[in-house]
Amino acid sequence: MAKSSAKRKKQHTPKLARIPVTQSLADEFARVLYSALAAAEVGQFSKRLYDNVGQSINCIWRAMNIRELPDKSARAVIEGAMRAMNDCGARDEAGGWQLRQTEQMALRAAVIVIERNIGYMSVTDLYAGMDRKFSDL
Repeated sequence: MAKSSAKRKKQHTPKLARIPVTQSLADEFARVLYSALAAAEVGQFSKRLYDNVGQSINCIWRAMNIRELPDKSARAVIEGAMRAMNDCGARDEAGGWQLRQTEQMALRAAVIVIERNIGYMSVTDLYAGMDRKFSDL
C-alpha cells in the first residue's frame, strides 16, 4: 500500500503535560492557610496574612477555572471563603485586621476542601492560575 502524500490539514496544538502536585507544594499551601487561621484564632491576623491567604485562594480558584475538580461543591465553598475575605478587607481597611468567627469558619471549610482536592490539580494549572490576570477570566 502506498502512503498518501497529502498534508495534514488540521493544525497540531500540543497539550501541556500534566505534572502532579507534589506533597511539598501541597504542604506549602497548607502552611500559608493554616498559619493564617491560627493567627486569626488568637487575634493576630494582619494585612500580610490577609494578602497571603488571598493570593493562595485566588491561585487555586483560577486553576479550578482551567480544569474542573471532581468535587463539584469545592467551587461554592472556595467562593464562600473568598466572599468572607472580601468582607474582612472592606471592613478592615480603616484599622485593625480581624476575622470574625463566621469568616474563620468559611476560611477553615475552604482550607479543608483545598487540602482534599489539591491532588487533583496539576502544577501547570496552578502556574497558569498564578499567571492569569483578572481580565482574562
